Amino acid sequence: ICRTMNLLVKCGLAKENIPLEPTFELAKEIGAKVLTVHPGRKITELSETEALERLNDLAEKYGVCVGIETMGGVETKRKILLISRLALPHIGINLDIGHIYFENGVAFRDYGTLGNLIDEVNVEIVHVHAHDYDGRQDHIAIGHGYIDFPDVIGALCRAKFSGSICLEINPDREPPEGILESRKRLRETVQNLIKL
Repeated sequence: ICRTMNLLVKCGLAKENIPLEPTFELAKEIGAKVLTVHPGRKITELSETEALERLNDLAEKYGVCVGIETMGGVETKRKILLISRLALPHIGINLDIGHIYFENGVAFRDYGTLGNLIDEVNVEIVHVHAHDYDGRQDHIAIGHGYIDFPDVIGALCRAKFSGSICLEINPDREPPEGILESRKRLRETVQNLIKL
């Protein structure tokens, strides 16, 4: 389940003044393991830490994990480090591989590669959105941009990532063949890394 949310007074994170509890109830009802949150601008008196703690409490109550989606830029790096520092048991990262490359990869540039960031920062990755990015468009087929997928997938393997990977490819930008080719490339990357 994905819900776009900004920091909010009563609930922790929300885009509008909408209660989040129904989203958590739905996640529990359908058996979702991860609820993805798109972070946004602050619209609350709560600190970001307090908002994440409230989200953690809701996630625990409903038996799900919250994945804060990486949206790119310096803010993403800051959020990853905050989540790592807080180490809340029901809060992790939804690693959006394409988004984290926004702004020339500033979110991971200090580490050299995204794979190095994954290797060096102790943060729980609970879900992955896989798509390529060419510097202008995201959500394009793997291989149509410049993302180093073997680097990223290798780091996920070293981190013993066991969550799900969602191909998040825009059908308005790619034909069905591009989506199928992305699946094939992703599988081949994983297979090649397993052989090493």
